[in-house]
Amino acid sequence: MRTLDPPRRDTGGPRVLLTGWGRTAPTAAHAVRPEQPEDVTTLLRERRGAAGLIARGLGRSYGDAAQCAGGTVLDMTGLDHIGPIDPTTGLVRVEAGANLHQLLAVTLPQGWFIPVSPGTRQVTIGGAIAADIHG
Repeated sequence: MRTLDPPRRDTGGPRVLLTGWGRTAPTAAHAVRPEQPEDVTTLLRERRGAAGLIARGLGRSYGDAAQCAGGTVLDMTGLDHIGPIDPTTGLVRVEAGANLHQLLAVTLPQGWFIPVSPGTRQVTIGGAIAADIHG
């Protein structure tokens, strides 16, 4: 994201120029990076009736899905906590902003791999689920 101007009081975030992986049709939006899950709830409540709000991960969507021209974009990469792996089931709680590279760095040494993987490790867990990567 490239910053275009300083933060505004009504959004709390600077206006940035965004593209997706295809780098086509850039749009400007206000970016906010929540650090706690509660921050997302607060931002959703504050933005009711505004120009729109959308969550964004690493910007690897082919369709440039998470841009929200004129609105607010939540940079979810601040929510990247990965919990412990259950050694019996392999289940792990992962926040939406963690990327597959981070998850694999934790799971592979313990003998676990994700059941479905896209062509890159540089997508967030939230983005992979939202885009229904490989079903």
